[in-house]
Amino acid sequence: SMVAVLVATAASRVMTYTLKLLTDAAIAFGQGRGDVSEIWRWAFVFPGAYLANEVVWRTSGFCGMRWITGAVAEASRRLFGYLSEHSATYFADRFAGALVNKVANAATGTERLISQWLWQFFPWIVGLLADLWITYLAHPYFALALAVWMAVYVPVNVLWVRRLHKLSFAYAEASSQLRGKMVDTTTNIDTVQLAGEVAFERQHVGESIGLQRLSHLREWWWSEWLLVTNGVLLALFILSMFGIGMGLISRGLISVGSLVMVV
Repeated sequence: SMVAVLVATAASRVMTYTLKLLTDAAIAFGQGRGDVSEIWRWAFVFPGAYLANEVVWRTSGFCGMRWITGAVAEASRRLFGYLSEHSATYFADRFAGALVNKVANAATGTERLISQWLWQFFPWIVGLLADLWITYLAHPYFALALAVWMAVYVPVNVLWVRRLHKLSFAYAEASSQLRGKMVDTTTNIDTVQLAGEVAFERQHVGESIGLQRLSHLREWWWSEWLLVTNGVLLALFILSMFGIGMGLISRGLISVGSLVMVV
């Protein structure tokens, strides 16, 4: 599955480079310096590369689904086995719903971890290396601008995500506690009703709902500001690449197709 992602990421860069060749061929033909057959050649290569790219991505999906579902099943099996070995005292002092919810969260987290690595982080890392090479082919100034921007972008995100990491843990813990209380109350609802404690349990669970909402809100608030920050950084990056590109075009150092490829 990872090999397929590697090939697909490379194929997507072939499409990008083909777009440069197609653009330059079209401009040359429009200026009376090229042949229409050159345009048609790259016009056929581009959708062919796109189709190959899609096939390889789907291959990674077919392989990845076996890997991920197997990992989730194994995580659930091992965690439940580990949980079942604890003493009766351990279970008496904790909400059964919260414990089960932690196992479910961990299994779901395993799926998200592998999925995000396989289809987001791994192709991002490979794509970045490929982009550095492609931008260098266009002009070293482009590669230098990309490298400088990454030197700012990555540390900013690492620092921000460290803060978000703590908030995510707090939200997961609040969610586990809330579900544990709900399950505990529901399981013992006959005792609660006989004791006339329904109003108390509602208030008790209501407080947990409020805490869960607050922790969720804090996490979401930081996530939105991270997206705002990244949006600003990306806008500045795009502006700098256009500025470099227009400067190089005006001096005749790159073609229009190279600028299209970089964009």
